[in-house]
Formats: sequence, structure tokens, C-alpha cells
Amino acid sequence: MGTDSYYRGVIANTHARFLEAQRSPLPQVDFESYSAEPQTPLTVTISLVTLYNTGLPTQGMSTLAILALFDRLSVTQGEGFTHTINRCTGGIGVLKPAPLQSSCI
Repeated sequence: MGTDSYYRGVIANTHARFLEAQRSPLPQVDFESYSAEPQTPLTVTISLVTLYNTGLPTQGMSTLAILALFDRLSVTQGEGFTHTINRCTGGIGVLKPAPLQSSCI
């Protein structure tokens, strides 16, 4: 069934029952009336491989950008949140913004 398996069959039925139990406005008929369409994957080539991901409405582009950035920075293991964010942003003070300056009118 490919991409359609999410919208029909066991997976769709399971999700629809869960959503119904949560009082979601998304009924099973919405799953059944939707048709997935194949799309060309997004790609980025990094030092060793080409990475693929799906486009909108997913976060595929952001994921590929982050992975490419980590490759460009030669990140091979986790370095802690603050250190990694500072490396990815070039240390531009994202985590420690300058205090707001008030002005008198």
C-alpha cells in the first residue's frame, strides 16, 4: 500500500479510534477521503553521503539543514546543548542576549 497505508487499513483505523477517544474533530472518513501523493525528496550532499528527506508539510528541510551544518562543523559527538547551539550560531549570543535598554520618552 505504500504511502496510502497511513490513511487506510490498520494504521488509519488505530489512529482514528485514538483521535475519536480524544474527541478530535478529525474523523475516520477524513483519513479515508485523503490520498497521499508521491513527491520528489529533498536532498543535501554532505561529506560522505547524500541525505534524503520529505518536503512539506514535514520538517524535512530543517532536518537536512541541521545535519548539513553539523557535518560542516565536523561534529562527531554530542557536546552539550549550550556548546552545540553556540557553535551552530557562530556564538552570536543567542543564549545570552544583551539586556534590553529602556528609553525615556
